[in-house]
Amino acid sequence: MSETPNTPNTEQSIEEMGGIPEVEMTLEAYQMVQTAVDKTLSIENMAADAKATGDAISAVSDDVADVTADVADILQWTGEDIPVNSIPGAASIADAINDISALSYPIGSIYMTTRDTAPTFTGTWVEIAITATWSQLKSGKRDYAELAEGQTGGTVHFWLRTA
Repeated sequence: MSETPNTPNTEQSIEEMGGIPEVEMTLEAYQMVQTAVDKTLSIENMAADAKATGDAISAVSDDVADVTADVADILQWTGEDIPVNSIPGAASIADAINDISALSYPIGSIYMTTRDTAPTFTGTWVEIAITATWSQLKSGKRDYAELAEGQTGGTVHFWLRTA
């Protein structure tokens, strides 16, 4: 095998040197490198205790799990479950809405909608048809008639609150 000039040959170098040379080296510490430590730990300027750190993380993890469970429970609440204030026995939000609906739609009120089902808030509702006879149109007065079972009120439905 021919060697090209200037290509190192380890075996030849070892023979020329009389064996593998020994290398001696002296090291001196140049500068001490400090790593920042957390001064809020129980022993200031010391590294954190792994067990104490693990216990603290575990406690926080347990707290997060508790909050997650509480939020999941709260997401199931309805207006029936939430009081309007912190006074013991206070009405629920659902009760307050029903009270407002009762004030907004007293007995005798007519509710108009495109839905063909009776309102579900406050009271009893019956579907009616608004009539428009020639004499009513001439006098400027309108009347209504309760729809019989199976009759439809058209695309706009009128509901009379009866109770």
